[in-house]
Parts: sequence; structure tokens; C-alpha cells
Amino acid sequence: LRWPLRVEAGRLAAAAGVVDGLAAGAVVAVSTVDEPATVRAHARVTAAGVAKADLEPIERDGRGWDPALDRESLLVTPVEKAADFALRVARPVLETGRPETAALAGALDDLAARRPAGIELVAPDAAADLRLHAVDGRLWFVADDAGFVRDGRAKSPSLALPAAADAATVSRLLEKALAGFAKARNLVRIADLVGPGPLAASVDVETFVVIDDRRAAPGALAPDDRDCGRPDPTLLPAAARRLDPGEALPTLAHCDVVWFRLTNRGARPVDVTPLYVDGAGGVAYLGPTTEGIRLDPGGAPRLVPVPIVTWSWSRHAPLPIGREHMLLVMVEVEGREALQADFRYLAQAPVSSGVNRGAGRSHPLTALLEGASWGTARRGGSLPGGLGAAGIVDRPWRVVAPEGAP
Repeated sequence: LRWPLRVEAGRLAAAAGVVDGLAAGAVVAVSTVDEPATVRAHARVTAAGVAKADLEPIERDGRGWDPALDRESLLVTPVEKAADFALRVARPVLETGRPETAALAGALDDLAARRPAGIELVAPDAAADLRLHAVDGRLWFVADDAGFVRDGRAKSPSLALPAAADAATVSRLLEKALAGFAKARNLVRIADLVGPGPLAASVDVETFVVIDDRRAAPGALAPDDRDCGRPDPTLLPAAARRLDPGEALPTLAHCDVVWFRLTNRGARPVDVTPLYVDGAGGVAYLGPTTEGIRLDPGGAPRLVPVPIVTWSWSRHAPLPIGREHMLLVMVEVEGREALQADFRYLAQAPVSSGVNRGAGRSHPLTALLEGASWGTARRGGSLPGGLGAAGIVDRPWRVVAPEGAP
């Protein structure tokens, strides 16, 4: 991803921020729009908001800031993440005598040397954010605050290790998986860092829940093997129970629905991107598939339903469960005609599955790849100018499978 860089009166400002991994301390490469692949300078982020960052030039690789760059159209590309966004991964204890062990060992050494996407490998018994377990030809991913579960619906996410694969192939598979975990984890970190900010005073976020008590039909493969249907996003059900501010959300199960009612009481429009972070590193966009969500000042409230799905009715297979988060990324814009501030490109499938919470919708979100368009108008991850206040509301809960589920 690349973002525009502005130089005004000797000060550098990028149209990206902590949501994009540009927290204070991150280092970026500077290039021109005409030659985006040629590094002309480097800069370090000194301060960052949700969608913008202040930078200062630094000396790196024997190259300083060329004053001629002040007159160029510039781009920045992240080359070194801030320390707070590094993912510490504990190595697995490798099994002896298995055909995939040598390739896995080589892949781990390769990742330790390269440290892609801020991934830092540490010893098996060291403090870590994520722990790897290599058991029975699979590599398991276990959060440091969770237990290693190999069986049942609550089993840890995992990947099969091809017995005939070489170290380079395993390294690519492992890097992609760890980068997905890092991004999902960092989105939650960013939400905690940023919070709702000044928008807490102008955007009301009300939460409701509807608990489903239906049963699966005879012949179902599991108690949750049934289609939940799609909630009507224009109508809050009469059965919805309001959750008071500060009240913990209940433990949720298949076909339960959490509803958010958003009202803009401020003076400027606010764009909202609802992102769902599931228990296996997946990130799903749960808003409208075309126009996004724009809250006009004084306009009617907007409803955002979040259906909880623990079984893929179309694939007849279970979905990830565990501690999950709904993130509402909110950004003020100049006016009703402003280009949408849209973060849906952050969607990604869970590490061990081809689907996520949004996969049951009519437009699967797994097609929204890293680096895809912001809104519908332009590529590269850059936000439009004229952004005002911004914030992120985080609503966590725990999703469980029904009793007796295989």
C-alpha cells in the first residue's frame, strides 16, 4: 500500500494513520508519483491519528532528505512498523521423524531472518502474542491467553503442512497466515489505542441483541446446521433487547443478532465502516456492499445488524468461534459530496478457513483483498482530503457452539 505525502512549510503529513499501521515510530520510504518503485528518502512517524500521520525525515541507507522533493508529488510506503504493532510468535517444539519437520524448521529460520509484516519469532517458552504447535502434520495457532485445543468445535485454528513441500513453500504459507493474525490483532489494538475519541460526543451508538431459540430441523449435521436468514437492515425487531452502556454483551450463539443503531447529532457527516474480527483471524466487512454507511447530521438513525453464525449452511461445515470483536471505524468528512472514507479493504478470510462472518451474505467479502479500492473511486489506500475527527468503537463478545455440537 502507498499513501500520498504532503510537504507544507517543511512539515510532512501522510493521508494514513494507525488503522494502516502507521503508528508513532513507524518508518516509511518516500518516492515520487512518477517513479513509485524508486526510494528517494525515508521518514519516521512522529504522531498519528486514525487516518493521518505527521512525519519527519531521517537518515537511512546513506540517504537524507533532498529539498527538491518538496516540489514533487510524493508517496509513502511502510517499511518498518512501530514496535507496538509487532506480533511476537513463539516457535513450536518440532516433532522428530516427520517428513514436514525439516521444511518447517527452514521456514521458521527464514521468517526469523526476514521479519516480514512485523512478525518476530521468539523461543517456545518466551512471552508471546501467539504460540505455534506442530502436531500430527498440522501447524496450530494459539493465542497466548487461550488453551491449545485439538478437537471439537472450539479447536484452535490450524493449517495442514504438506509433507512434500520445501522450506520456501512452507515459509510463504506461514507468512501469509501470521500476517493475517497480525492484522486482525492490530485492528483491535488500534481500536483500544484510538477509542471513539471526539466522535463520542456527536455519534450515538446504541446496542441491542436478539437471542434466537430455534432448533435445527431433523437430519441436520449439527444443532446449528440451519440457515439463519438475513436480517432486514431497515427494521429493528420488536424482540430486540437494549444493552445499557457498560453492560457486558452476553455470550452469543448461532443465529443470534446484535444490532447497532447509529445517530449523528454532530454538524458534519460521518462515514462508518463496520468490521467484524472473528476468533480465527478473519476480518469481515458487514456494511452495505455498494454505498457504504454515511451518517448525515440530523439524519435518521442507521441500523447495522451483526448476525452470529457458527455453522456455514452453504458449506455444511463449522465456522470459527471464540472471542470476537465488532469495530465501528468512524471518520468525519467535509460534506455530503465528499468521497467516502471507507476501510472495507481490510477484510480477510480466517487463516484456517475460506469463509468468514460475512460469507453468508449475497456478496462474499473474501474478494475484497488487501490493497483494494477505498470506496469505489480510487486505489492504493489513500483517504480523501478534508477529514475531521475520527474514532473507533470496539464491542467484544464471546461466540460459542451449541451444546452437543460435533
